[in-house]
Amino acid sequence: IDWIEKLRAEGQEVGWDADLWYVWALVFHRRYDTARRQHERIARRLEHERGAGGDLSRLQELGRRAQVIRICVDTYTDHLADAQQQGMQWLAGRAADDPFDVATIACAVGISLKSSHQFVEAREVMRVAQSAIAQADSDYGSGWVTLLTAMIAIHEGDYATVHNDLLANLGRLRTELGEGAGIAGTTALVAAKCAVEMCLDEEARELLTAGLRWAHTHGIVDTAAVGLDAAVKLWSGREDDAVSIPLLREIAAGYAPRLGLMLGCMLVQRLVRLGRLEDALAEAAHFGLDPRSGDRRAPDLQGLEVP
Repeated sequence: IDWIEKLRAEGQEVGWDADLWYVWALVFHRRYDTARRQHERIARRLEHERGAGGDLSRLQELGRRAQVIRICVDTYTDHLADAQQQGMQWLAGRAADDPFDVATIACAVGISLKSSHQFVEAREVMRVAQSAIAQADSDYGSGWVTLLTAMIAIHEGDYATVHNDLLANLGRLRTELGEGAGIAGTTALVAAKCAVEMCLDEEARELLTAGLRWAHTHGIVDTAAVGLDAAVKLWSGREDDAVSIPLLREIAAGYAPRLGLMLGCMLVQRLVRLGRLEDALAEAAHFGLDPRSGDRRAPDLQGLEVP
């Protein structure tokens, strides 16, 4: 990022591959607004090259690669309807695209379909992702495809079906990529959700310890949400509990706003179950659900999905 920005500040233009990887680097560093602006700049650069008589076949390929970045930005920033619409258009035009790109876009569409409870359609597009990633020879990509396919069953409440698959996937990722790989941490978070729902609390605690370390820097709203849900369900309510609510709030703050609202709902539910009704009311009041106030307007819960 520093190299490219220094060159551009000096009025230098960089090659297409460097320019595209620069925008990917912004995405990896969660500088999504900047990445979106730079994608728009690349679109203008492509249009200029077309007008100047550039190689149309090459420019079309570059345009499709740039679109992959934009769809990923929309997914990470929780603009799922946009990601789904653009992703389906991209998949409809696929031909000689890189298999990793095909798997990436299929996963983005699958995330959106799953979030809107279109589970049959989500499974269909995840089969496209599975087929493509098998050709890409990427442990990282395979880990994501396996994880997102399992998320469909998790949102259906079928935890036992994917529990062992997630643990096996986690073992492979740790072997191939190392304990510090972000995808390993995200997989651990999702596996913790299965463990909690299957009453395997000790296993869930171990998985959360591994997963929460990377939740600040890796994942999407839905994978983070199931991990936070697992953590809240293990929280005893004590100040000295191993589950830190301030840490969970900090993690949620690094994602799109929907995750913070979901975490608030999770905490309200947990506090009610712990018998702490006043604390539950206070938590609910933070996002506009206070039955004691005169304001009966409900908060904007569009897109809210509590696992």
